[in-house]
Amino acid sequence: GNAKSLNLNHCIKIEIPKILARYHTPKVAADTSGPRLGDFDDAVLRRSVVVVLDCDMAIVNDPNEFMLVDRPPRNGDGVGFLPKILRVLSDDRWDLVLTPQYFTNITPYADAFNHLNPQFWEYILPGLTTLGYVACTGTNMGLRLSMLHNHSRTHDRDDNQAVRPFVSDQGNPSARYEAAMQGPFPVYSVTEDYALSLELKKAGVKGTYHAEYLVKGAAPSGITAVDIQRGRWTEGHYQIFFSRKNPAFYPHKLGLIGSIYYNYGTLAYLCNIITIWMYQLVPLLSAIGLQPVAFSTSFRYVSYPASCISSSGLICSFVQLAS
Repeated sequence: GNAKSLNLNHCIKIEIPKILARYHTPKVAADTSGPRLGDFDDAVLRRSVVVVLDCDMAIVNDPNEFMLVDRPPRNGDGVGFLPKILRVLSDDRWDLVLTPQYFTNITPYADAFNHLNPQFWEYILPGLTTLGYVACTGTNMGLRLSMLHNHSRTHDRDDNQAVRPFVSDQGNPSARYEAAMQGPFPVYSVTEDYALSLELKKAGVKGTYHAEYLVKGAAPSGITAVDIQRGRWTEGHYQIFFSRKNPAFYPHKLGLIGSIYYNYGTLAYLCNIITIWMYQLVPLLSAIGLQPVAFSTSFRYVSYPASCISSSGLICSFVQLAS
């Protein structure tokens, strides 16, 4: 299963109600197992925000305290992550807000593995958000507690084949484990952030993206660590792609465009698998006098659809500028 999702669900379903009970009186008396989110008024849950940060991320209270290499903080007004998150979520339209990631151990001109990914954070993601995409990358985000409570009842336990062996090894699963399995963070994929984004969009949740660097962290160093990270991302995307959770099956909930761009990352991996071999094959053929690409009228008609697909990120940038 997804240990991060289980941990987050446990915190939301078991630990956070205990914290709320210190400052708010439940509308119903808690039973012997302790308070639950449903024991509190909706107004309390709506005013409560859950912040998710990876363990290698650190909040910057004042963006002016550190300088990003060749990329100074946007809106350097001295206001840090938490106030900005709360300011955005004070607007009742939004139940989720995401901020970009930045890694202090990476130099932009030596970023061989594209950890900083500025084209995604500064162009593609703002454009996708304008189109209605619920941006969620697993860290550097704030989520309204009422929204998480409303979407806690999932069927992940029945859908997640990977968790069943773990459950059988535990004998009779504890009530706490059952609660974690039925929490808002999906456990059917190792990329819980992508799965959560998909599920929230299907449920009609509105999210936004605050394009300001307010959190700093450390990226994986070394080829082995990067390979493990990117391998997990690929595995998680294809877990969803080859299942009934595939976004293509939900155009009635995601919209026609949404059912396509929620598969954008998965299709990108597939295109890379194909093109990496072509990029090696074409120069080899050219070296022995064979020219596999002929710039003819037929080539123009064949290449046009491919150029349209590869330009989707540019289209998102135009949407961002137009908005």
